[in-house]
Amino acid sequence: MIFMKFDRTYQFTAILLFFLFPLFAQQESDEEWILIASKTVSYTNEEDVITLNGAEKEISRIMLKCIQGSVSFRGFRAEMEDGGEKTYKTTGALIIPEGGSSMSYDLPGKRQKVKRIILDYDAGEKTPESRRAKIEIWGQKWKTG
Repeated sequence: MIFMKFDRTYQFTAILLFFLFPLFAQQESDEEWILIASKTVSYTNEEDVITLNGAEKEISRIMLKCIQGSVSFRGFRAEMEDGGEKTYKTTGALIIPEGGSSMSYDLPGKRQKVKRIILDYDAGEKTPESRRAKIEIWGQKWKTG
């Protein structure tokens, strides 16, 4: 009798999670992600500055994607138009392989415009068989309402 009650509770919970999970998963992707910049990682620089323009400034999160090669990402600094800034560091170097992406990072403040993003990465050692990494910087637009 107790097992039967537990089994029904388990079934009910499983069914409830099955129907509710898509609602929670969808909340993350409701807001539009826009491509802010594409960069080819240089073996001479270990820092890239991306200056944002227009609607690109109105973002609440950023994420990096590696579309060629791989990059050892150490963090970034976001400079806001009001003069504020925030530095984000990874714990150790985060190696983003081709086709991979970083986690998304929340930017400081509420509806503060981003002036610049300064990427910090380890360029690594250039070898004849290595391909220069190409990365994309994506921003999630401010939530509406």
